[in-house]
Amino acid sequence: MEGVTPDPPPPPPAVVAAQDQDAEKLLLHFCLKNEAEGIASWCKEHAPRPSGAEDRLSEARRLRDRGNLAMKQGRTEPAMWVYLAAIHMLDFSEAAKGTSGLADDATVKRRWFGEILAVLSNLALGFLQRSDSYNAIRCADLGLWYSEKLQTPTDAQESSRAKLLYRRGLARFQSPDESSELASQDVEAACKLMPQDKVMPRLLSKIKASSLAAHQSDAVPNSARTDVAHPEEAGSNAHNKASPPPERGALPAWNLAWTIVMSVQWSSMAWRVGLVVLLQAACVHFQVPGYQRITWLSALLPVSLVVGRQLFKDLDPRGRRRAAATLVEGTERMQRRETLGASTAHSRGGGSGRMTNSRAAASGEKSE
Repeated sequence: MEGVTPDPPPPPPAVVAAQDQDAEKLLLHFCLKNEAEGIASWCKEHAPRPSGAEDRLSEARRLRDRGNLAMKQGRTEPAMWVYLAAIHMLDFSEAAKGTSGLADDATVKRRWFGEILAVLSNLALGFLQRSDSYNAIRCADLGLWYSEKLQTPTDAQESSRAKLLYRRGLARFQSPDESSELASQDVEAACKLMPQDKVMPRLLSKIKASSLAAHQSDAVPNSARTDVAHPEEAGSNAHNKASPPPERGALPAWNLAWTIVMSVQWSSMAWRVGLVVLLQAACVHFQVPGYQRITWLSALLPVSLVVGRQLFKDLDPRGRRRAAATLVEGTERMQRRETLGASTAHSRGGGSGRMTNSRAAASGEKSE
């Protein structure tokens, strides 16, 4: 039709191939497209990218040194930006590799791989300091790939590989989505490459201890675990379902006394103290006045000493010490219960207000 401009024909296959040859992929490995464009714009203004491979390697080294200085000063964000600018400086497309001479010179290519390896190692450290485990692992993975390309019997790259393995292991240990076993393998391999380092073995011990604790926690049967309520839920239940403290003469006093006697029944000391504890429980239960308790205890103590000495005179000293320790704990519990009973009896003459305050204070102390 007249006045209508036809659409241009599609480009030939050779032009499409040329467009793919100009693609740069290294920076896009870590950045979104708009972020990569921002870094490229910053480089055009502050650090224009030369055309030759040697000049670009020198400029990348200068940017890496600037990033190292910022990292030492604790300025992680500026350091990360400069490291990414160095990555952009080292990001050769396939076409640029041919025009810059990078593809033809094996020595320059090795220098290029080595510079990328150094920048990626520092970039992984920056991501770790930003708690970005995902990108730290990606940096270490790519750096180890370049390390494989550089590997020769005399490459002297043990330190660089060890740092990458250590940082990947640390990132895996910090990430909830990664395996602690893989983290342990990375750090263990790093320790073998740098046996003189003192930091790496400490991280390895920490990872193994954490893994062991996790396995032990998983091995505990469900019946042996104690369910712990959420603090807010626990506080709510304590407020709504608070039960009053046990009254004097309740059955737990008898249970406690009998448990003490039976748990260490082969001890002379258990026999003596157990009788005393049973008598105390009986006095509390039947509300025997204090002066009558003293009389009963005075009469029972010599009898318990004689009977206990005759029945258990052959007991070994170790059993006596163990029984004594157990009974001391039980006696202290009874003394605390006795103190509570005495304060309750004293509060009878002074009204019920002090008893209420005492119970409130006890329940508040337990809740904390």
